[in-house]
Amino acid sequence: MTEPLLMYPGEAMQMKEVGRRLKIPTETLRNWFRKYGIGNRTLDGGRIYMSIVAALMIQHDDGEALAAYLDGDRKSSRVLKYFDHLGISTRGVG
Repeated sequence: MTEPLLMYPGEAMQMKEVGRRLKIPTETLRNWFRKYGIGNRTLDGGRIYMSIVAALMIQHDDGEALAAYLDGDRKSSRVLKYFDHLGISTRGVG
């Protein structure tokens, strides 16, 4: 079993919402979900919740930020700039 991706409140969104906000087709996001592991599927196997932060990193072709993010980095300037851009706070959580 794959470990779940831990996400901050405001970061985890249904795939359709990520697509709407970033103007990315759902099929592209589905491929990124499979390839990069940037989200979680609900227990019933239905909805996919993904990190809009990670999707933005991929959209900007920032592999270094994505690798750091997937390794748990939520503090470096390279990662934080995406949270800041999206207006997602990383303060007071965890």
